[in-house]
Amino acid sequence: MYGMVNNAIRAFVSESHGKDAWARICDRAGVDRGEFASMLPYDDAVTLGLITQTGEATGMPIETLLREIGRYWVYFAARSPFGPLIAFGGASA
Repeated sequence: MYGMVNNAIRAFVSESHGKDAWARICDRAGVDRGEFASMLPYDDAVTLGLITQTGEATGMPIETLLREIGRYWVYFAARSPFGPLIAFGGASA
């Protein structure tokens, strides 16, 4: 996964559950607590570890968690430097 995906997970957790929750999730997943380089690829195991640990920390089933992160992604991506590119694609699917 690209770092932007992992950054979206970080932002989702930090905004909805707090920075302390993100720190615990990173520790359990064996991942650095900082930001990821948005356009660099990371091993899928990093993202899967973050998702798994977020599910355990929040008590959310993985399916629900992925849906919520997907909803969050729309707003996260729109606020990113890629927002204008996304807007250029149109207002609907």
